[in-house]
Amino acid sequence: MLRTVLDGWQLSGILSVQSGRSFSARSNVDLNNDGNRFSDRMAGYGRGTIEGPGLATMDLRVSKSIRIWKDSVTLRLVGEAFNAFNRANFTTFNQVPFNYNATTRVFTPNPTFLSRTNTGDPRILQIAARITF
Repeated sequence: MLRTVLDGWQLSGILSVQSGRSFSARSNVDLNNDGNRFSDRMAGYGRGTIEGPGLATMDLRVSKSIRIWKDSVTLRLVGEAFNAFNRANFTTFNQVPFNYNATTRVFTPNPTFLSRTNTGDPRILQIAARITF
């Protein structure tokens, strides 16, 4: 009985760790009048000088094989956890250091500059059963 309970377990995991990508500080207006405000960099900030948030996730899998009928039929129970430690992996952040007011024609410091605005997937759990014969 003890052998049936303790035998047939498997544990596996995938650890993913990445440094943040480099970004450039952007403007909220079209500074050079080319029709594209997303390609304009703010003065005083070089290209790719801001490092974005990194990523770290741990995916775990636990499974148990149970023989149902002799050696020919096996039931495998599987439990999986993606981002098992539920780490907040930020995907976007505010890249605009100064806001431009078109009425007053003044740039003012943006208090939300470099604040994180979006995250990737939270912890996801999944279970499965598989019969092999």
